[in-house]
Amino acid sequence: MKKIIVFLIFASFTFFVSGEKLAEFDNVYKPRNFQVAGDDLYIVDGGVIKYFSMKDFSFIKQIGKKGEGPGEFKWNPRIYAFSDYLFASDMGKVLFFTRKGELIKEKKIANRMWLEKMEKGYLGRKFEFLRKKLSAKIHLKILDNDLNIVKDIFTFTPDGLFVMVSGNTKRQDRHMVPHYTRATTDGKRAYLADTKRGFFLEIYDQKGNKINTININYKKREVSKEYKKDEMDKLKKFKSWESDKKRFNYIFPDFFPAFKLHIVNNGKIYLITYQTKEDKREIITIDNKGKILKRNFVPDERIYNIFNDKFYYFVDNEDDEVMEFHSIDL
Repeated sequence: MKKIIVFLIFASFTFFVSGEKLAEFDNVYKPRNFQVAGDDLYIVDGGVIKYFSMKDFSFIKQIGKKGEGPGEFKWNPRIYAFSDYLFASDMGKVLFFTRKGELIKEKKIANRMWLEKMEKGYLGRKFEFLRKKLSAKIHLKILDNDLNIVKDIFTFTPDGLFVMVSGNTKRQDRHMVPHYTRATTDGKRAYLADTKRGFFLEIYDQKGNKINTININYKKREVSKEYKKDEMDKLKKFKSWESDKKRFNYIFPDFFPAFKLHIVNNGKIYLITYQTKEDKREIITIDNKGKILKRNFVPDERIYNIFNDKFYYFVDNEDDEVMEFHSIDL
């Protein structure tokens, strides 16, 4: 196992980029997640997968529908496009489709388990609810193709989790800037990020063996009084505010976590941070050894993903009642 420690330098490799509008969709309403794969675009919208061409953005077909039968989705599935199939993870099962959207097979999985597909198995997240403590644990696991557990990677209590239990009168802590702990995969490796340990990532192979540890020394950013006020003002606009303020202890840390999300694609790790400039968010690109490759600022949109050094995102154009699809070169 290698341990790599590098210093994050903000003085160079910084780019401010603007987006190019690729298409307008009048048949996409509330996109949840999406995948760009060559000439194919798959969008999860309204609990189904909508399949478009990346060449001219024409609609090709709908994949699946809401339900619990074969080829159907109970929730909004997470999707991952591989070279010869499309994988979808839904609560209680995983589904395999051809790239053209025909169902190949599906497998039932244990309840409260979400899976991401790796070439030789799965990366799993199992949710364990701790009712007495009003808390939960997340168990990260590597599974083989038959859904047998190969190795437990990590177990943690999510920071910022709060649960609603009927009859409970105990005040709960609500972390307004939670630490980020999550594992994801590019199909070949699993990447565990844990900001409770700093600017920190661990990389695992498909058998759950740790390959690398990346620990970047970074300058901490203070959570300002203005930020705290703005966040609390947002909560006060909700109808539930009067009851919520009696239910929760609202907690802000002194400093922001090192980053708020990580995406892996094509051998690179993209880290979305809390740093913003001119209504844009920061993305730091590093390689699997922890070398910093680039720093970009991109539009702060809610639905986005990264494929082959392109930042794709949706913009809800309410005036024209269309969903715009944009991209930016990173």
